[in-house]
Amino acid sequence: MMLLYCKDRPEKAYEQHLVQGIQRNFEIKTRSDMLTLKNAIQDYIYKEGNYPQANNMFELMRLLRPKYTSEAIFYDAWNQEFIVKSSTTHIEIISKGIDQQLNTRDDLKMAM
Repeated sequence: MMLLYCKDRPEKAYEQHLVQGIQRNFEIKTRSDMLTLKNAIQDYIYKEGNYPQANNMFELMRLLRPKYTSEAIFYDAWNQEFIVKSSTTHIEIISKGIDQQLNTRDDLKMAM
């Protein structure tokens, strides 16, 4: 962790450090939620014998709750709905990340 120092505005360095910490916590929370989803999806696949078919998080949650998870997870830590891409042989959950734009370097992905 690098703490920046601004001679003329030390509070600016503190603000930057604080924002970086918050964003890091958002990423940790989002990854944790994605792991919860992954575990629920694995249980679903094992017990149902197929991949859950969903076009969005609301459809996915209807399939997973309450049998495979008690948590209602729809949004990442940046308050953006997770993106679901599913087929009969694959499912992917995507967070747009800090920039809230799809297909950029900061996207977080979980595929099975």
